[in-house]
Amino acid sequence: FLTSGGTEVARISSTGYVGIGTSSPAVQLDVVGQIRATDGAVDLRMLPLNASSAATIGTFSASDLVFVTGAGGTGRMRVLASNGNVGIGTSSPGYLLDVNGTSNFSGVLNVGSNIIPTTDNSSNLGSLTNRWANIYTGDLVLSNEGSEGNIVDKTTGNWTIQEGDENLYIINNKSGKKYKFSLTEV
Repeated sequence: FLTSGGTEVARISSTGYVGIGTSSPAVQLDVVGQIRATDGAVDLRMLPLNASSAATIGTFSASDLVFVTGAGGTGRMRVLASNGNVGIGTSSPGYLLDVNGTSNFSGVLNVGSNIIPTTDNSSNLGSLTNRWANIYTGDLVLSNEGSEGNIVDKTTGNWTIQEGDENLYIINNKSGKKYKFSLTEV
């Protein structure tokens, strides 16, 4: 396909591949340049080699970008909603990051699955200048096993802090010993 000036803008190769902006398309549709859809949703379905179900990228509502895996879109979803919220495992994120769960951190982060750092003892939750206001948790497990130890005596430990109706308890997970915090009412 040529412009009136003779410049090639698209080509259908002998293999049936369509190229736009390229004279040697390498796949069924090969576009060099930007793609724009101004009316209607864009739905790109991808089927990996030797796979039985497709991965889909699409705009399934007016302004959301959705990534779906599994036949019929039943697998995990990631949604970038029009309000800026991102959901993993949910199609309607109510928080800045909403990960298929029920507990929330200050109305910003909703996590119900595991979010794990890529390497051991290398990531922080917050910083000296950007701290979490409140952390709501069940038992609090503190463990530096597998590290170089603490900065005081270089030993490692594994403890759990649990709450009771009137007391706080700390359990040494290595020895099984249990202690009660001595609390004074103020």
